[in-house]
Amino acid sequence: VGVTVIAVLNICAAGGLVVNEGLLSAQRPQGAYLGVLIVCALFSVGLGLGLLKLRNWARSTTIFFCWLSLVSAFISTIRLVLAGQRVAAVGELLRGLLPGWMLWYLSKSDVIAAFRLRERRSWSEGLSIIEGATESPNSAKQNIEPSANETNPDSITLFGKRIVMRPPQG
Repeated sequence: VGVTVIAVLNICAAGGLVVNEGLLSAQRPQGAYLGVLIVCALFSVGLGLGLLKLRNWARSTTIFFCWLSLVSAFISTIRLVLAGQRVAAVGELLRGLLPGWMLWYLSKSDVIAAFRLRERRSWSEGLSIIEGATESPNSAKQNIEPSANETNPDSITLFGKRIVMRPPQG
């Protein structure tokens, strides 16, 4: 649920960026600024979709940007305190709460495990590995030969895993 919330926040941030900078600002973005705005919005949407699909690159990238946001909020808070603007400093501290929560959540062991499981599953789906093969993983003899009645094997057992050899689908 937390990953979905973070992903939706990324996608909504892209929409908010476009609405705020593109539609509500007094001066419409043009030229290079418009290009950067579009790239940032598309990147944010892609990051959100990557998180929804439990892609580890999206998790790592989100963690990186959370750290950047926390450092920025910390520096801004110190700058505002030194300038005597304590109310604004409290606002900066509050601004750091969301990336702090996101960083904490994405660093939890069960969340990391979910991303790694998805990554392993993606890799194993490419090989079509089926659990519960008959050979033990520590067995010295591995069945890599087809059965006597098979001329074209559709699977082999290697290191205790049954690997189905089918052409990849779509």
